[in-house]
Amino acid sequence: MLTLVHLRNGQPYAQLAAGFGVGTTTVCRYVTEAVELLASLAPTLAEAVRAASMKA
Repeated sequence: MLTLVHLRNGQPYAQLAAGFGVGTTTVCRYVTEAVELLASLAPTLAEAVRAASMKA
């Protein structure tokens, strides 16, 4: 949830830490880990272009 709030609203880590009751280091770690996970699941550029061209 914390990462989604950061990605959607762009709130600084300090505000997220205060809002979720954790430290800023924890916020940084959670956001970094979640973004790396999402990036690993995302298609490559070539795959995305191929899928878009097939749907167009």
